[in-house]
Amino acid sequence: MENEVKFKMVKKAQAALEFLTTYGWAFLVILVMIGALAYFGVLNPGSRLPEKCFVGPGFGCTGQTGDSSSNNISAKVINNYGSDVTLGTSAINVTSSSPEGVTNGDVSITGEDYGGTDVVWKANAIKEINFNFPDLKSGDRASVVFTITFDPASSDYDKTADGEITVKVI
Repeated sequence: MENEVKFKMVKKAQAALEFLTTYGWAFLVILVMIGALAYFGVLNPGSRLPEKCFVGPGFGCTGQTGDSSSNNISAKVINNYGSDVTLGTSAINVTSSSPEGVTNGDVSITGEDYGGTDVVWKANAIKEINFNFPDLKSGDRASVVFTITFDPASSDYDKTADGEITVKVI
C-alpha cells in the first residue's frame, strides 16, 4: 500500500513538472517574439501615426514639414480669425516637445522681426512658424505642442489658441 501511494505521488509530480516545462517553453517563446517585435519597431505606434498639424479656433494649418538639415519643424498657419491680430513678443509658448529640448527661445516667425516687437498678423494671411530642435535626424518623428496668445483688433482681451504639430523628419 505504501509503495502504491509513493508511485501515485511520483506520477503526479512528473505530470506537474511536464506541465510547467511545456508552458514555460511556450512562455519563453512568446517573450522572445515580443522582444523581437519591439526591437524592430513594430510595437511603436508613434511610427505609424500620420503627420498632423492643428491650431485651435481662429487659425488653420495649411502644411507642416520637418527638416533635419536646419533642425526645424515648420508649420504654415493662416489667420482665419476674421480680423487682424497682434502677437506679442512672447506670443508662441512651447508646452511640450518630442524629442525634448525645444524652448520658447527656439520659436521664430519667418519674414518677421519676432524678437523685440509685436507682430501684426493680417486677416487671412499665412505665417510660417518655426520650432528649432537641438538635433533632428532624418527619419525621426518629432512633435511640438504650443499655445498662441494673441490680441484681436476687435477685442480688448488677449485670447489663446492651442496647437500641435507632428511630422516625420526628412
